Amino acid sequence: MRRAIEFRETLRRAKAQFPEIAWYPYDSLSNVQHLETLLDGGSRAALDHLVGGKPCLDVGCGDGDLSFFLEHLGYAVHAIDNPTTNFNGLQGVEALRQALGSSLCLRALNIDEQCRLPQLRFGLGLALGVIYHLKNPFVLLDQLARCCDWVILSSRIMATAPGLPGRIDTVPVAFLLEEDQLNADNSNFWIFTDACLRRMIARSKFEVVRSFRVSLTPESDPVSLEGDERAFYLLRSVWAMNHLRLLQGWHQAEGEGWRWVEAEFSLGLDPLAIGFVYRISLKLFALEQMIDASDPLRIEAFSSGQLLSRYQLHVSGEHSWVLEVPHPANSDSVQVDFRVNRALPPDEQDRRERALIVGDCRVETVAISDSQGK
Repeated sequence: MRRAIEFRETLRRAKAQFPEIAWYPYDSLSNVQHLETLLDGGSRAALDHLVGGKPCLDVGCGDGDLSFFLEHLGYAVHAIDNPTTNFNGLQGVEALRQALGSSLCLRALNIDEQCRLPQLRFGLGLALGVIYHLKNPFVLLDQLARCCDWVILSSRIMATAPGLPGRIDTVPVAFLLEEDQLNADNSNFWIFTDACLRRMIARSKFEVVRSFRVSLTPESDPVSLEGDERAFYLLRSVWAMNHLRLLQGWHQAEGEGWRWVEAEFSLGLDPLAIGFVYRISLKLFALEQMIDASDPLRIEAFSSGQLLSRYQLHVSGEHSWVLEVPHPANSDSVQVDFRVNRALPPDEQDRRERALIVGDCRVETVAISDSQGK
């Protein structure tokens, strides 16, 4: 936050060089204090961890204040906004890029018409105050999950709504605004409850790592100035299981992020603290031609050569398998090896060996006292 306060003066001097531009009237750098809260104190090491040496992506950059600040901190930044709805048609960010001698990569894009984010892998994506301006917010969330490791998302939300009794913030619903109903701004479309946003986040292949809400009133609503409430979320993408260390045997992601695996595939895990075990939750799908009534399809999990668990599939379709993995003694890392007793061989239509489809894989750490094998 201290660095942001210092940089605000740099921006003020740069903007003063262009008195003809109608600058975005709100203080975008004030979001830095919210980033500090999401990063549990805002240490530079925490931010570096999210970025991971990759570029950052700022969707809905406005005049680029936050984009230029991240660049000032040393990160490579790509910024996106829609000239039609941008406060000054992107004149501001273009002028600042010139005045600051910036190498910011700027792209004009209407996400509702053609959401084609840059074909790069980003460490951190920002989508602050953007999602309720979109007719089709799922499109952006889906694209962000595919190209960003981490995303910081913020949105106006509601706890009450006109015509409905009581609080509704635990109900996954959205309020569709009339034209100019909020702030006389026809670019506003959807105001969500916190429960609705969380469900959208989950269905877009993100998990919420940390969140908080800022409200002018406990009875926030979707239309009034005094009823403004904002929610901030630190999200980790779990699309196609890219957040995991997929070792051998995993094929490229398809569809909504599922992957074929070979008859032998492996997963790498980070070291565990003493007193904890890993809990791995797998969503599996078996094709009908893989099922044999006399010989069930069988998948086994091993660690350090020891059998951990076995699961048998007697019918085709979706299956859920949960297993726990202890940390082996005298080891800095863990590898879990999976073996399936048969697979489809390569053929003319598909040159890959295919045993099962893994639709999702989640890994969590649990205390031994809470484990299934306690």
